Parts: sequence; C-alpha cells; structure tokens
Amino acid sequence: MPSNFCPNCGAKLQYPEAEICPSCGVRIKPPPSSPGDLYPGFWTRVFAYIIDTVILAIPSAIIIFLLIAGPISDAMNAVSGTMSPFSLDTIPSPGTMIPSAPYSPDLGSLLPSDLGSLFGPLLFAMMETAVIVLAIRWVYFAYMESSPRQATFGKAALGLVVIDGGGHRISFLRATGRWLGKLLSWATLGIGFYLIQFTEKKQGLHDLIADTFVVYKNRYQEPR
Repeated sequence: MPSNFCPNCGAKLQYPEAEICPSCGVRIKPPPSSPGDLYPGFWTRVFAYIIDTVILAIPSAIIIFLLIAGPISDAMNAVSGTMSPFSLDTIPSPGTMIPSAPYSPDLGSLLPSDLGSLFGPLLFAMMETAVIVLAIRWVYFAYMESSPRQATFGKAALGLVVIDGGGHRISFLRATGRWLGKLLSWATLGIGFYLIQFTEKKQGLHDLIADTFVVYKNRYQEPR
C-alpha cells in the first residue's frame, strides 16, 4: 500500500509525514525519540562486543591450534628426550655409609643444552598467531562497520549502527582508524571504553579519535 495511505483503515493521508491518521486516529509512525535515546549506553555496547568476541573466538581457536599445537608438542618431546633420568647407581645401597653432604643431582643435565633452538619455533609461532588473530579482528570490524549494514553481527543483533560525524556510513579507512583506537583503549586498561559512560553522545576513546558514533538504527535517519 502506498505510504500516503493509512495502513490501518486505508484512508488517504493529506500529509505523508503524518504520525496519526486523521480518519481512524491510529498512530502510524512512532513518536520521535529524544536525542539521549539515540545513543546506546555502555552495557549495550559491551553486550554487542561480547557477541562479536564469541563469533571471532571460533576462527581464532582454530588458528591457535594449527599454529601452536605442533611447536608445543615438539618442545615437550625434545625436553622429555633430553632429560637425563636418575641413575640407580647414584642411590646408596642399604648398609652403605651416607655422605655428610646431601645428594643433589646435576640439574643442568636435565635440560637441553640449546634452549633457543628448542623454544625459538614456539615463540615465533605465538607471535605469528597473535598477528593473524589481530588481522582477523581488524578485517572483521573494519569491513562490517563500513559495509552497507554499518554494523558487526553483535551490533546488528542489538539494532546498532556506526556513523560518522556527518551522520553517514563510515569508510573502510575510518573504520580501520576506529579499530586502532580500540587498541589504545585497551592500552589504557580499558579507560578508553569507560568514556562511553561519561561522554554526552556515548563515545569511547576510539569513537573520539575516528569521529564516529554508535546509534540505534530504528531511531536514526541518515541525512540526504
């Protein structure tokens, strides 16, 4: 039915932007929201982030297993293979006089001589995994928030979208800057995220850096 007709009684509306039908008196458009209702609060943003973290945990766990499981197994096998077991010949037999100095095994013989070659591959695998996991998070957040849906799965589930200072969809470059700003928020022990509770338009440090806002999709109308 055309938008200039009442969806309840079908009467033609003199003004398509009317909120209440003059014929049947039924509200056909939701009342305008106050500016404060446009921006989600801290805990709404936290729940959206938790959803995204759970989604990203699946590929992250697979990558961690594939890259680190092998080096860990190799390191454990190398350690167990190079440890010298205690010799029974070193244990005093019954009736033998025990020396005054207590027996202490040579702990150096229990460890491999070249720890660098043993744990180097493991350290490299851990660094490689960290870089790949961060790259996955960057692409996920930057691509989803700059896409036509303007939101990650977590934000979309709660009806949120990301916009720039002019009220438009953000670019991939701006979304990347917003994600890098989150790293600074973590570097400040989370203080950057707590700013959401104290700023007028519920902006975290990453939002202030990238000049972005998170708003409710059903309460926001993009300017033409």
